[in-house]
Amino acid sequence: MIVAAFRSARQQGGVGGCLRRPRSREWVSELYEGPIQDLIDELSRLPGIGPRALRIAFHLLDAPEEEVFQLSDVLRRVKEAARFCEVCFNVSQETRCRVCRDPRRDRSLLCVVEGIEGRGRHRTHR
Repeated sequence: MIVAAFRSARQQGGVGGCLRRPRSREWVSELYEGPIQDLIDELSRLPGIGPRALRIAFHLLDAPEEEVFQLSDVLRRVKEAARFCEVCFNVSQETRCRVCRDPRRDRSLLCVVEGIEGRGRHRTHR
């Protein structure tokens, strides 16, 4: 069924064996079931992924088992260990990031960074 879906997509304008953006999520939901559909659903919820979820899911399905398990392990470790610095909201494994913990840091200086958009929580280093 998967091969037939890809053949059909290629005939309908898919490029390089990849499906073009589905017109609706229902179309994708009708084709797949079980774990692959769960993966597509979860990936499509990630910011910036959306309709690319189908391509990523099939890439992971085709990838070597070790690479997929490595990705899974890294995702779990990040969720367990990474957090936002309590001072500047940089990503860290500690309560405070490397910059905020540095004893050489001059707290009287303010670092202003231009061009950071889209972060809901953002503070400059104080």
